[in-house]
Amino acid sequence: MVFIIIIFVLMKNLKLYYIITLIFVLASISCQEPGCTDPNALNFNNEANKDDNSCLYNNNFNINFKLTNEGNTVNKFDTIFGKNYKFQLLNLKFYMCDINLNSEFNNVYLKDIHLFKIDDENTHTISFEVEEGNYTSLKFGLGVNSEQNNTTPAQYDLDHPLGLSHNTFWAMEPSSYIFLMLEGKVDTLEQNNFFNLSYHLAHNNLLKQVELNYQFDLEGQTSYQASIEIDISSFFNNVDFSEDLPHQRNTSPLAELIMNNFVSSFEIQ
Repeated sequence: MVFIIIIFVLMKNLKLYYIITLIFVLASISCQEPGCTDPNALNFNNEANKDDNSCLYNNNFNINFKLTNEGNTVNKFDTIFGKNYKFQLLNLKFYMCDINLNSEFNNVYLKDIHLFKIDDENTHTISFEVEEGNYTSLKFGLGVNSEQNNTTPAQYDLDHPLGLSHNTFWAMEPSSYIFLMLEGKVDTLEQNNFFNLSYHLAHNNLLKQVELNYQFDLEGQTSYQASIEIDISSFFNNVDFSEDLPHQRNTSPLAELIMNNFVSSFEIQ
């Protein structure tokens, strides 16, 4: 009789154990909050206790600039051999403004202004932190936008792209930053008889919009390298070297031609 009572008590306690265990399991399941549990992610959820693979990260997106001529790298002091001319590159500066990375669903604003200087290798690469996703194009203004062009270098630090140390500002009336500064020597007779050539393009009506179609994916925590090649010889398509480029407030046909050539010289890879 005692033995039967002991078994009865044990079975009763065992049932109670399973019931309690089941309650804890159900409570544990019901308390799970799905979400991103990685504190390094952009969308980290402090209340989540179950990772649902939804974490998003910033990725390094780098743009590298490369000057070329017929696919070959061009550096300062190199000579470009074009049709009926030779050009020695001595200086190149240009502005890019309102740089955007476009995707199917939205645009990511990367930077307000960048100044490329052939003498400063630090300006030959620009780096950004970009949220992962699928991107389709890079868009920017070639030059300085009207709001920026209403400022003066005195409003910025010396080393700011619009600062005084870069010597890219005309204090004429109306004043303007120089959107494109191209300097060198050209020989149109191909007899090593070079003469100085200088194109300084400025004022709001020369601002050009550039959109480079370029589809790529940023996933996880990765680094992506994009290369923008600029074909220097394209600057001189249909250019008459005997025509002077006046420093004036009104856009000349030659200034428009060179700026449009400059736009067409960009290619992204």
